[in-house]
Amino acid sequence: MLFNKKYIEKLWVYIFNKKKNYLIFSIVVLIFFSFNKAYPINICDKLGALEADPKKTSKPVLFEDLDAKKIIINCTNALIKAKNSDNISRFYLQRARGFLKIGSINDAISDLNKSYELGYPAAAFALATLFYLGDDVTQDFKLAKKLFFESYNLGVIWAAKGLYFLYSDPNYDGNNEKIAHMWEKVFSQLIVE
Repeated sequence: MLFNKKYIEKLWVYIFNKKKNYLIFSIVVLIFFSFNKAYPINICDKLGALEADPKKTSKPVLFEDLDAKKIIINCTNALIKAKNSDNISRFYLQRARGFLKIGSINDAISDLNKSYELGYPAAAFALATLFYLGDDVTQDFKLAKKLFFESYNLGVIWAAKGLYFLYSDPNYDGNNEKIAHMWEKVFSQLIVE
């Protein structure tokens, strides 16, 4: 018992004398683990980050610059290894971009729906855009409007741009130039901030 007490006292003296080094080391370790947990960046993020995604962890990649095969492979691996549900929903969104790039619309919609079901805001925006454009799915302005509003309310400022396009579209029954310009103004104010 006496040995343990003396050993503990010596340990505290040693730590106290080296406290600056321990403090620096502890802060570095704390920052490293906190940063990595909050902002895990992997190859899936680097290859497929969507500009409209407020939760992106990497520099966004334009659609025309996407490397679909690499995105699909790396995001699939990220999904297999992911343990954090926030990351999983982002990885599904990013992999969907790869599927869209190669024209695999069913796989893209499946991934977007999975991301959306996990509550990922940018997935609602991506689905809204698909249904607004109607290029690879049946155009559905009503669903697009609902999803644009939902994603906007969840912090996706690009949804304001989508609402501008929707309200200024002559094929939309609810076409309204005044509302369209209001959404255009909202978007331009938010994108500057």
